[in-house]
Amino acid sequence: MNKSEKYACDMSPSTYTKNSYITPVDALHLSQQWKIENFTTLVKLALPGNCLRTGLFRHPQLPEAFWQLCLYPGGKRAENANNVSLFLKMSSTSPTKEVRIKVEYRFHFLNDKEVALFSNVNVGEFHAKPPKGGHSWGLRNIPKQKILNCVRDDGSLVISCHIELLPDINRTQCYNSWKLLNTNARTVSGDFIKRQLAAFDDGFMADCVLECSGKQIPVNKFVLSAHSEVFKAMFSYDQLIESTEKKVIIEDAEYEAVS
Repeated sequence: MNKSEKYACDMSPSTYTKNSYITPVDALHLSQQWKIENFTTLVKLALPGNCLRTGLFRHPQLPEAFWQLCLYPGGKRAENANNVSLFLKMSSTSPTKEVRIKVEYRFHFLNDKEVALFSNVNVGEFHAKPPKGGHSWGLRNIPKQKILNCVRDDGSLVISCHIELLPDINRTQCYNSWKLLNTNARTVSGDFIKRQLAAFDDGFMADCVLECSGKQIPVNKFVLSAHSEVFKAMFSYDQLIESTEKKVIIEDAEYEAVS
């Protein structure tokens, strides 16, 4: 076969399709919201090294890593005095296992209207090694006045943390596009689709709401979780505000696009 025949064969539609592949890469998302009461007094009286911590949280698809927020109202060390220190800590769920993960983490301080008055975005490589098994990244020197400007009318500080990470890339599978396109599909009846749409329109048996542009859409957590790993993780943790208040606020999106 000469070169022109080879390229003609490679570019033929059937051959090209059968030899194309796809590697789906889905990022994992975690979030935690933390309310600290009487924060003004806390900042005024806390000593360097005094630390507040949240409960541990983790993603079901990355069970080997625990996450936790750590706040030092008086600064982490003496050299951080007159500042507030905030860290995201990753710990291995096993004291004998080494865990290494690179993530993007976002800190937001939210006012009474859930608007972020302070935001910080960073990428860090967390490396937990035995026997200590923990590693932290964050902000050592947040000026006290900057954080006091974010205190709510009731005297509390609300911190929101969002984490984006990837599962073990080495285990990511590659699929033949042709086989995916030719996978046998089961037909779904039109009546079933109509019943689903009717239940969505009238909010029948809804157990959660999506809030967008000031409007609320009644939804079902099971349906959301079945179609999205983000929602599945969100509703898996009782301490998350989305789970406790049964409401998910979607920002930077039009109501028509969500509904």
